[in-house]
Amino acid sequence: MKRSLALVAVALAAALPVGAAQAHGNVAISVDTPDFGIRIGTPFPVYAPPVVVAPAPVYVPPPVIYAPPPRVIVPAPVYYGPPAFRPPGHYRKYHKIKHYRDRDWRDD
Repeated sequence: MKRSLALVAVALAAALPVGAAQAHGNVAISVDTPDFGIRIGTPFPVYAPPVVVAPAPVYVPPPVIYAPPPRVIVPAPVYYGPPAFRPPGHYRKYHKIKHYRDRDWRDD
């Protein structure tokens, strides 16, 4: 039975486009397989183009300009030690003489 319906559908599909195309310019005839459905008189559907998904734009951050801090030259701090103890006068003379005698270098 399907074979006879298929032959009828193919015969109608082959015969109808000639007359339909002359009568109306926007009438479409199509044979839908696998169930051999026949669609007459309706135009082919016009689908919108597919939506193109574009990646998100990539924004480059502005360039970072690094300015090093200026060099500051500062002299080293001077540290003063505790005050020296000086013995009394008569002992100082002896200590000074002994000190000069024990030295192996002179800066007179």
